[in-house]
Parts: sequence; structure tokens; C-alpha cells
Amino acid sequence: MRNNGKIFEPQVVYNGVPIAGISGLRLYGIAPIGWSAVYSFYEWDGISPMKFTGFDNYIRMFTEDDVFWQVFKNNIVFTIVNVVFQVSVGLFIAVLLTKIKRAARFFRRSISRRWFFPRLRSFKSFRTSFPSIR
Repeated sequence: MRNNGKIFEPQVVYNGVPIAGISGLRLYGIAPIGWSAVYSFYEWDGISPMKFTGFDNYIRMFTEDDVFWQVFKNNIVFTIVNVVFQVSVGLFIAVLLTKIKRAARFFRRSISRRWFFPRLRSFKSFRTSFPSIR
């Protein structure tokens, strides 16, 4: 392939783009989860040396800690209520939009405007900032 005065070949640039996202995911997403799993096997206050406890932290959490079970129950209740509420409201709006044509047209226009115009503005500002990129 000819260079045509371009600094990078498009294929090389396109193949390199996901590397930044994957690196960020590993650094800020997967690594903290892994270190938290490692730290959970230690007794540590952040200042003194770490003391390995093994599964004692987990045994104590499941058998002696009432706060853990209260928080666990609250999360389950919140998840169930939230899912039921969101599904029922979404289903109600979907049925309403299929039955009332004027409302459907209004909601369709308002949703498409909220989705389309910010993307159009960001595209235009990107093209203005970087006119050499085609």
C-alpha cells in the first residue's frame, strides 16, 4: 500500500485503538478487583504489617456478622423492587405508545432529538478541531 503522505496507515491505527481501552479496563477495572481478593485474605489496618488470616475473614463474615446479612437482604430487596418497577413502567409506556398514536409520535421525536443532536454537535466539533482527519 502507498503512504500518500499520511503518518500512519489506517489499518495500523484502527488495530491499535482497542489497546488503550483494554489497558484501561485492566488497570482500573480488573486489577482493583484482583487486589481486593488478595487483601481479603489478610488482616491489615493500612499501617502495620499485613497478617495472613486465610479464610477466617470469610468465616467470620458469614457466621458472626449481622451487618453483612442485613446489607445482603437490603440488596436483594432493592434489586427485586427496582427490576419490577422498571419493567412495569417500561411495559406501561410501551403499551401506551402503541395505543395512542399522537403520544407515540411526540415521544419518538423527543427521544430521537435527545439522542441525535448531542452526537451531531460532537461530530461537528471534532471535524472542526481536526480537519485533516477524513
